[in-house]
Amino acid sequence: MSSKQLFLKRLFAEWKFQYGVFRTVLDWTVIVYLVIPAIVIFTFIYRSWWFETPEWLTYTQLSALFLVGYLIVWVGHFRTYILDADIVFLIKHQQLFIGVKKIAFVYSLIFHALGIGVLTVIFLPFFIRHFQLSNVQIFLYFLLFTSLKWLLMTLKRLLIRIERRFLKQVINTLLFIIFAFVLAGLYVAWVNEDVLVCFLAATTFIVTSGFIYIPTLAKLSEFNLDLMVEKLERIKYIGFILQFSYGVEKTKVMTRTKPLLFRRSQRIFKKRTPESGLIELFIKVFIRNPLYLFSYFKIIAVSSTAITLIPPVWIKILIFGFGIVALLFWISLAWEKILLDHPITKKYGQLNAYFVAKKKVTIILLLVGIFILLVVFILAMMFRNFLPH
Repeated sequence: MSSKQLFLKRLFAEWKFQYGVFRTVLDWTVIVYLVIPAIVIFTFIYRSWWFETPEWLTYTQLSALFLVGYLIVWVGHFRTYILDADIVFLIKHQQLFIGVKKIAFVYSLIFHALGIGVLTVIFLPFFIRHFQLSNVQIFLYFLLFTSLKWLLMTLKRLLIRIERRFLKQVINTLLFIIFAFVLAGLYVAWVNEDVLVCFLAATTFIVTSGFIYIPTLAKLSEFNLDLMVEKLERIKYIGFILQFSYGVEKTKVMTRTKPLLFRRSQRIFKKRTPESGLIELFIKVFIRNPLYLFSYFKIIAVSSTAITLIPPVWIKILIFGFGIVALLFWISLAWEKILLDHPITKKYGQLNAYFVAKKKVTIILLLVGIFILLVVFILAMMFRNFLPH
């Protein structure tokens, strides 16, 4: 069996596996009554974009489409299509093993380039009819984000080597901010149709990605890392589906031997009352478990982004209100999850102190969220005329 034949066998097996994953939620009734109608409706809507500019697009800035492209390029990894058992067989047949990795690398390049191509095609009516971009600018949009996606997939592979989760998140956040500033500069060059700057940037992304990743294709010592990346990609759709399953526990298991904060678990409140005890317990769990902390700020971040990007004032106010309601609902769920789902604290759910403590925590966390959203709203109103169109 050649490397090409083995790769195709693995690829078809992967497609079959992912098909089985989606079949768990997409039975024939869902396909007939939801998926097919959605595809037909989107086809007609997309066709209408070529003849008439949608009203909501008049309030959308060109930079928003650039932002969408930037967010999408952070999704995905280079695939190798290797399995656990390959360490026994393929390492003894190095040329076959390396051949599969090389073919998988080329396939990943083409696959993710096609993904950016699909995004570009979806945006074509907006680029041509509304923003009146040239063919060169449209091609540069595709080129910039394709090359950037290849580079980010390479860098994300390096991040997987880092075992400490906090350090990995810090580096990942720094990379996101750094490339956001890089893209901001490239956005100006792209709007001004500066072909040389955009082409040099894309070339730099591609060369850097190839310089880092291509040498790893021939390294057998990278097997465990390749296998780790492959497992992440293989089950990502399963994780995505489970996120929408209310019957599945989603709380992450804490692997840290000592918590990052409150390591000695000292008392927060000097005065010990039933209310302060419940509040202290909630605060420590809330801060120690990143799932709760990140979910809280994720709601605020999504609402803040929408308030910033969507121009109409009445929609900003509407989003502000929905953000507060979402926070209120989430805080209530988090409180019950932390206290009522635990067998020890569950017995306190009927006490008056439980409801008093819940009310205090809800008010404090809600006021923090309202303050952040209010600051974002005021800044968005002050600088809305200075945002690039």
